[in-house]
Amino acid sequence: MKMDKIAILSVICATLLPNAQADTINFMAFNIACLPSVGNLQINGDILRPNTERATEIINVIDQWSANKAEPNIISFEEAFDPSVRTLIKDKLSAYYPYNSGEYGQKLLNAGSGLLMLSQYPILDIQFFPYKNIMFGDETLANKGFIVAKLKYNDNYFITVITTHLESGDALLKDKQSQYGTTSYRRGVQMGYIYDQIKTAATVPPKGYENLKYLKTFVMGDFNTALNDEREQKSISTGLSNNGFHPGDIKYPGQYALFNTLQNTVPANFFEVRVLPTEKGAGKTVDPNLLQQAVAQNQFTGSTLPDDLLKINKDQATAITRQQSEYEIIDGIFTTYDGVNGTLQTQLLSLDELTQYKYEMSDHFTLWGQFTFQPPSLLK
Repeated sequence: MKMDKIAILSVICATLLPNAQADTINFMAFNIACLPSVGNLQINGDILRPNTERATEIINVIDQWSANKAEPNIISFEEAFDPSVRTLIKDKLSAYYPYNSGEYGQKLLNAGSGLLMLSQYPILDIQFFPYKNIMFGDETLANKGFIVAKLKYNDNYFITVITTHLESGDALLKDKQSQYGTTSYRRGVQMGYIYDQIKTAATVPPKGYENLKYLKTFVMGDFNTALNDEREQKSISTGLSNNGFHPGDIKYPGQYALFNTLQNTVPANFFEVRVLPTEKGAGKTVDPNLLQQAVAQNQFTGSTLPDDLLKINKDQATAITRQQSEYEIIDGIFTTYDGVNGTLQTQLLSLDELTQYKYEMSDHFTLWGQFTFQPPSLLK
């Protein structure tokens, strides 16, 4: 039986509302696919509905959560390039999120970073770091990078929150531009930039707030790569691909370094549906039995929607479910090993399941995260 909107919202509230015995911080990461557009057509020819229409629906869902006191404390939107969408989101949600990252990453003759962070905690310090290794092409229309924000958790502690959108790999003459490193290698270098910030600056109190103690660092956003197990996260080669790496080699040192600092990195409801190759040069394949098992157990296979499904959805006005998503995890909410001990749980969520609309709100699903911890003495 299909659950109605109120029932679904009740389940979400029961899952995500804070535990009375511990402190919690709730996160949401969502690639909203709001690229600059001419009329209703996005610059990449995307088939999604008008940006402001979809953004309004997203705002309405967050309003529903807020009315039930179940909204996330911190939101990271990716691909919030459209200026009208950024203004709409900031204005309409200002009552719940009085603090935001503003226009960090904006650049002349450029669509900006597409990153927009909303926070219920005061932002004490914020910086934007552009990536220096973007390939020429679609990605150079943006200012890809990452935001580092230090937020006041309470009168005693601050948290550091990093949000990013790594390179997608869209480029002109991609093979020639990648001759000194594949797209995956470039992403690994970008993750290395994030790692450097975590190791050198994340635990340092913001200027003027030296009395605050460090609580935790969180990294969230769209990583544009599969991060579905420890081997993938730490870029450890199987030696079965024709890429020159041997078994156990570290392919991307920056990615390896970053994920050695992060924990709780796989959504609790993720289900691996691919089978690793057994012969050198062979690719991974999707096992239909594992895929069906994932659907039957309501465990979802990824966080993006395939283009052919989006086209069918638009033509037939049928609702899209999480089980229909692709099998690669490319969005994430992670936390570091340092700071206060706690656990981070994540889950995929389809906002469309909470609305009367049939068309999709984005080509991604939403990722929820909840960090739960026992308060240190100063937090009480």
